[in-house]
Amino acid sequence: KEARERLGLSEGGLVIGAVGRLEEQKGHTHLLAALSDLRRQIPDLVVLLVGEGRRQEDLRRQVRDLGLESTVRFLGTRRDLTEIYRALDLFVHPSLWEGLPLALLKAMGAGLPVVATRVSGSQEVIEDGVNGCLVAPGDPEALARAILELHRHPEAQRRLGDAARRTVLARYSLEAMLQ
Repeated sequence: KEARERLGLSEGGLVIGAVGRLEEQKGHTHLLAALSDLRRQIPDLVVLLVGEGRRQEDLRRQVRDLGLESTVRFLGTRRDLTEIYRALDLFVHPSLWEGLPLALLKAMGAGLPVVATRVSGSQEVIEDGVNGCLVAPGDPEALARAILELHRHPEAQRRLGDAARRTVLARYSLEAMLQ
């Protein structure tokens, strides 16, 4: 609640976040394309994009063209990711290709339910339906379906978020890495 207040967000509604460089590889254009339909079904949807990059102006233009100015917020580079993760209901990682994404591990470690694309790095960490949701890369409709499904099922959000946290603690914590 306090994290949302500090970001100027209302307490209700669905708050989704994506953290990463604003580059083609990260797939933000597909997330934005998914939002048009999602916003009709979730009117109080807010999407926080954290990061900067060469695609920033293109993405801002896409937001304007799709009429998503009241839905999408560009936060730029932030050092308070822990605070941002506390404000989110759902973390989305729409990459087209990826190594092992640190932002994804941090979100999972924060206990957030995750929707990510089925690319090498994400597939290493996420078991679809167990500790997150995986969808095909470059498929806005699949992204929208997964987000809507989780929005409609808060108990699934909690279950996936808890499993995500346990996965990171078991496999990616400092203690686990040292072993």
